[in-house]
Amino acid sequence: MHDIWNPWHGCVKKSEGCDNCYMYFLDRQRNADGRRIYKVKSNFDYPLQKDRSGSYRVMSGEQLRVCMTSDFFLAEADGWRNEAWRIIKQRPDVVFFLLTGAGGGLSAARLGRRLGKRFFQCYLRKSKAGGRANPDYVQTAF
Repeated sequence: MHDIWNPWHGCVKKSEGCDNCYMYFLDRQRNADGRRIYKVKSNFDYPLQKDRSGSYRVMSGEQLRVCMTSDFFLAEADGWRNEAWRIIKQRPDVVFFLLTGAGGGLSAARLGRRLGKRFFQCYLRKSKAGGRANPDYVQTAF
């Protein structure tokens, strides 16, 4: 993994898996409210940012973890998500990892259809059953 891209920050606790969320812990240390969901100002377009020589800061072939201080599929981010999808589609040379606890009601199959033709891996973490998390894994085209 190269880096993290957080196009928005803040989250809504939806399950027992959220009880020990590191984002809420870190925000408490900064006297911030992790429940406040907002679009970041300076790094929303991070995958498209270039250095002084005109090269992408995120190099071809690198891997980005997306929304590590939020959830990509939060309803509160609906107004920003299409722009984030456009950014992702402009960088087919970068691998984007979307880890979600909510999934926005998306099943792995629906998410796969949404992602289109480029290869993509996505883990949707479902609620615990029998004391274990039941991951729903989709490896599809984007």
